[in-house]
Amino acid sequence: RLADLSGVNATDTNFTGANLSGVNMSSSNASNADFSGADLTGVDFSGAVLLGAKLTQQQLDQAASLANAVLPDGSYGGE
Repeated sequence: RLADLSGVNATDTNFTGANLSGVNMSSSNASNADFSGADLTGVDFSGAVLLGAKLTQQQLDQAASLANAVLPDGSYGGE
């Protein structure tokens, strides 16, 4: 079973190198979190706040959903 971190406050959390593949992080607040080297394949970030989070475009591209998410640069995600 995949982890459900939906709605959690993960502000400033260090996820460096973590395997978060398939995790539900919808509506979570991961502002300023560090996702360096983390596996974000299939993560649901819909409605999540990722403002200032440390992650690459490649990691964002691997996410299942960025719908209505606030991205690290303050822009909003699409689908």
